[in-house]
Amino acid sequence: LAWKVLSSQLIDQAKILLVLDHLNAKDPSGAPYLKGIGFAVQSGDREGVLQFLVSLSSESNETFWRRNKAEVEEILMKWKEFPLFFWENAQRIPARTSERIRKFEGLSIKILKLISPSAIARMNEEQIVQFLGMVKENPDIFTNVSLLRAMLIAPSAPINELAAKYVKDENKFSAHWLLMLESNLPVSQQSALRYLETQVEAKDFSAKLLM
Repeated sequence: LAWKVLSSQLIDQAKILLVLDHLNAKDPSGAPYLKGIGFAVQSGDREGVLQFLVSLSSESNETFWRRNKAEVEEILMKWKEFPLFFWENAQRIPARTSERIRKFEGLSIKILKLISPSAIARMNEEQIVQFLGMVKENPDIFTNVSLLRAMLIAPSAPINELAAKYVKDENKFSAHWLLMLESNLPVSQQSALRYLETQVEAKDFSAKLLM
């Protein structure tokens, strides 16, 4: 009953933290927090899991993470809903904890599979930061043409830069330059213009202009 009260946030958050800090002082192994997170996951209490992650983001919990990162990863990664939970709560999870979580093995791939081309245009600031990190770690994502084209016209210059660099490095302009030119986005548009400038002497340049 006590763990249900704590993990389900049935009392004031400040009081929950006091109880957990007290338990943690008695058992500095981190077991109280692990038990709380585990109970919240088993209960399907998304808000409870979030509050535990927020609580564990303070500098005073550095020792907990050094000792228990593997255990936290095991608990959360067994939860099928965790990739979506992490993505949807990107702005609410403090950066210190978010950076640790993003390094969980296999998490980035699972999150990228959840992101549709239309979702790229709706990302908030923290999701953009997370997305950029995940794409840099998993460059194979660029082979998904629909996602690549969405990145080229996304309302985010850093995402445009990453996609435009891939198009340039892999010489994919023939398939994407017109989309980039019509995007009216500085990064993508300028990249397409520079490509066209290199094609002036090409035999099919007039055909490109007609296009």
